[in-house]
Amino acid sequence: MSRTYTVAGFALGALLFFSFLMIVVNEPFPVHSFRHSELVPIRPLHEIGMGVSVFLWEYRGFDLLIQALLMFTTAMCCLAMLREERNK
Repeated sequence: MSRTYTVAGFALGALLFFSFLMIVVNEPFPVHSFRHSELVPIRPLHEIGMGVSVFLWEYRGFDLLIQALLMFTTAMCCLAMLREERNK
């Protein structure tokens, strides 16, 4: 693999990482509205399910971005594992 591809891959990875980091830092995360003070909830998992559902529907673009990033990473890892090694 040439040095140019290595540098380009590193630059692309750094760009993706920092753009993801900027999205995470700039988007407000609604933690305070989903916290509860009950040690043992009366209706277990009801508020958690509603909270997750509300988060996924309100931040659908963010959810799709994460899913696309995971699929891209998975495809790149599969290609890296299945590539042929050339004898020099």
